[in-house]
Amino acid sequence: MHWFKAVDMLEMKFHRNSMSGFTLIELLITVAIIAAAMMVAAPNMSSFMRNAELSSTANNLLASLNTARSEAMKRGMNAMVKPVDSTNWSKGWVVFVDKARNGNPSDSLNITVMSQGPLPEYFTVSGFNVKFDASGFAVATTSPTHVPNGTFTVERNDLTGTDRTKETRKVIVDLTGRVRSCKPATDSDC
Repeated sequence: MHWFKAVDMLEMKFHRNSMSGFTLIELLITVAIIAAAMMVAAPNMSSFMRNAELSSTANNLLASLNTARSEAMKRGMNAMVKPVDSTNWSKGWVVFVDKARNGNPSDSLNITVMSQGPLPEYFTVSGFNVKFDASGFAVATTSPTHVPNGTFTVERNDLTGTDRTKETRKVIVDLTGRVRSCKPATDSDC
């Protein structure tokens, strides 16, 4: 019988402990701590998101340039990457095959391969019009001669000083048409 009594006592103790919970004060303190942690984390999260968008934008530009190069070699004709409004890369860009040989992406003969829409206002992109010939070489858009390395800069314009330098990406197009990206703050050959 002692054994049954011990089991009954354990069950009663278990039920008594399982009925306990948080008091209102414990709950309010927990909520206050979580709210304070969120207030500290929110600005960092915003910066983290913008930095992720910066890397994504640089990668999209890199992909656009590589797409233009591969289309030029695949089709055996020039392909170009140009800003949508002809001067401001931050408003987006277009990749097209220049069948009409006029450098105009809106010409009906030309084939639009892909386009990038406008970027958020806290990004600035600077660069140059890029044309790839049928061999995949980067050529100048004003004459048929090959061009030396050209650089695009993608940066956050809502930062200043060293923070801005840390959050800058470069996309480099070399003479052979090879495209690469780098981070000037950490890459010595950028």
